Amino acid sequence: MFATKKDFTLLARQISLSSRETAATATETSVPFLVDVYQIRLWKLLNKPEKADVEAIAQTFQCNPQELLHTIVALYDKSLSDIGGETIYSTICEPKVVTILVVYDDPNVVLKQGTMSAIVTNEEDCLDTLLEDVEYPDSVFHKVFSDLSSSESSDEDGDDDDDESDDDNEHDYSIGIGKFLEKIKAGKLNFHKRLIGCLSFQKTTIFPLPAQEEHVLDLQLLACRKKFRGRGIGRHLMK
Repeated sequence: MFATKKDFTLLARQISLSSRETAATATETSVPFLVDVYQIRLWKLLNKPEKADVEAIAQTFQCNPQELLHTIVALYDKSLSDIGGETIYSTICEPKVVTILVVYDDPNVVLKQGTMSAIVTNEEDCLDTLLEDVEYPDSVFHKVFSDLSSSESSDEDGDDDDDESDDDNEHDYSIGIGKFLEKIKAGKLNFHKRLIGCLSFQKTTIFPLPAQEEHVLDLQLLACRKKFRGRGIGRHLMK
């Protein structure tokens, strides 16, 4: 199902998901729970984006790649609060890491039209700056999602990674987080109301025996919004 060459693509549209309990009591009049599944590669979208991908994200999610990143980090931080935002940013922005998104358009929720803005470059607008006013275990993302919180070698998959360097590890991908939170508060972004689950993985190569090569999907992070758990979202992502 998954591939690591695509930077932004729709994997499946209108997949019907339901819990075992819901399936057992389903009737002909039951409203199906339909989701769309997307695949993104954040490192490429943030560092070497294709114009077509940026435009597709703007049209589909009504945000730019930087705002998309902050939304994903917010969901991981909400579900995996012990990890910390800094680790989440560095994990999902690794060059080889791919993230799968589960998007649900709730027919009972009316969404405002999102507003597009330029990528934020102000280095003072970052996670470290916001954390100065936040005490553990509070999170800077606590107002993004309304749900209650719960608490080897990389596979060479293409030539477009030749320019990747160790310097990338020093890049602060949390830049723009303050502006992002301001837009969330003002209702100028709505993708956080549609994103209900995500999974990040890395494709690695192992050699269990000499001259025997195997490709493995190494799971990095997995999260699902609490109010949507029990519908088989994690089970579907892991297939």
